[in-house]
Amino acid sequence: MIISNVATAAEKARYLMLCLEVKSPADKWFKGLDPAVKTDWARLEPEFTQKWATHQTPQRSDLEKTQDLLNHRLKPEEVGEQVPFWGTTEYTHIVWAEEMTALVQAHGLETRHEYVYQAMTNLPNAVKDNMEGEVTDWTTFIAAVKAIKIEKLKAQAKTEKDQAERDRATKTEIDQLRAQIEKLTLASATRQTGQSHQIAQPTFDRTTPSASTPGRNRQPRAPATEAEKAAIQQKLKAYPHQPDTDAGRATYRRQMAQWTAGRNPGDIITDTTPVPLKPGAAAICTSECFKCGTHGHRAARCVLADNHPARLSREEARWRMICGSVLGPINKGTATDVHLVFDGQGGMRQEWGTEEQESEEGKAEGSSV
Repeated sequence: MIISNVATAAEKARYLMLCLEVKSPADKWFKGLDPAVKTDWARLEPEFTQKWATHQTPQRSDLEKTQDLLNHRLKPEEVGEQVPFWGTTEYTHIVWAEEMTALVQAHGLETRHEYVYQAMTNLPNAVKDNMEGEVTDWTTFIAAVKAIKIEKLKAQAKTEKDQAERDRATKTEIDQLRAQIEKLTLASATRQTGQSHQIAQPTFDRTTPSASTPGRNRQPRAPATEAEKAAIQQKLKAYPHQPDTDAGRATYRRQMAQWTAGRNPGDIITDTTPVPLKPGAAAICTSECFKCGTHGHRAARCVLADNHPARLSREEARWRMICGSVLGPINKGTATDVHLVFDGQGGMRQEWGTEEQESEEGKAEGSSV
């Protein structure tokens, strides 16, 4: 075996380790060696030659090489931890960077910088958020990962792990509440089925409209149970309503990005799928209009067209309607009034105001009485 441009025996042994393809049979073989052999070139070289000199590794396609890069991931729960590495211990993001360097070199992808962004995207947020400097190629990317300040990295990693633990606990609690609700619903349906034979079937007069005409006598929704209310209130904590400020709008954009990433197109909004609330709109559960998010009128009397920019999204409108139906106007007594007003140029906007503003502007723009 010939390794050029490597001075000492210890450096040769380390270079061999870095040349092994991550998670390849040779890499697994190397990790299983006695630690003393890994650093002793005089013993390592003959063992490697005997094991692998005649071994023919099939050529990998460009697609397979690319997939290898994308599959080399650092898990969020591993960030900030130390693991055995080259006879000592090292932080996981450093080990990841060393292994990624070896993988890129083994596949001959040092000049394929288009894969850098994909590799960076796969990193946990705690690593990405603490990288400094401009990343333009593999060299600057790996250097930025290795240069991360460990105190900041560990602090953010701990915060994210604690949040993940709280999320898991919340999910467990919600799952338990849903199970209770389903059990109660099933029991109620069973009782109703047992009594259905005693209920007389209604008859309808097709010539004279009356209260018994189908569609005109809808049964009111049964009052929400305490379990249903608790489940909805827990879901409302997922995306706290942000103020209409630069910071609030920035947080709202992050909420929407997280919400969008966690759903599929066409998913239906239910009592288990909370939606971020638009900054500047009225607080939820305050008898607000579900279409424009202001006070003073009902959704049926909202004057905004469906495509008006001031309208709430269909998903948020649906979520507000569900919460209002289950909880009622529980926040009405503490919320600030928000009214729909003309902007003086033929358009409309949402405005936070007082009772006086409602009498002068809000009622002129579609308020109900």
